[in-house]
Amino acid sequence: MKSKHEDLNNKVFRMILGAFIFMLIMTAFILLSKFYRKMIIWIIDAIFFGFGLWCFLGYPKQFKLKKPKITEKVSAILSEVKEIVHSDNARGDWRTYFATYEFKFRGKIYKVQSKEEYDEKPTKGKDTELLIDPDQPEEIFEVEREKSRIKFMKIVGASFILFGLFMVVNYFV
Repeated sequence: MKSKHEDLNNKVFRMILGAFIFMLIMTAFILLSKFYRKMIIWIIDAIFFGFGLWCFLGYPKQFKLKKPKITEKVSAILSEVKEIVHSDNARGDWRTYFATYEFKFRGKIYKVQSKEEYDEKPTKGKDTELLIDPDQPEEIFEVEREKSRIKFMKIVGASFILFGLFMVVNYFV
C-alpha cells in the first residue's frame, strides 16, 4: 500500500510533467504560428468546435450507454447524509457528503448509499427519483444530478461551438 508521502510525490510529479508537456506544446504552437498561422487557427478552431459538439451531443449519449441495465424508476427519500472531513496542509479542512437513499421496490425496503459525493450538504428528507437495476436494486442512479450535469455540459458545449464559429467568422470573413 502506498503511503501518503508517495501518493503526494506521484501527484506532484504528474503536475510537473503535465506543465512541462503543456509548455512544449505552447512553444511548438508559437514557433509554428509564424509560418503556418492559418493552419494553427483552423486546428484551434476545430478543437473548440469539436469539444463543443462532444459536450452538447456526445456526453449525454455516452452516459446512457454506460448504464444500460439501470432502467427501473423508483421514488426515494434521502434518509441519511454521511459527512467526511478531509484535511490538507495546503487547503485546510473541507467536507464532502454522501447521500443514503431509502426506497421500496417489489415489496422490499432498500437503503443504499450513493457512490457520488456532494460538495454541499444535501437536504435530508428530500424526495427524489432514482433509476435502479431491477436485478440488483443496490445499483442506483441519481436522475436529478445527471440532468443538471447534462444541462451544464450543453451550456458549455454551446459556448464552445459559438466561440469556434466566432473565431472562423472573425478571422476568415
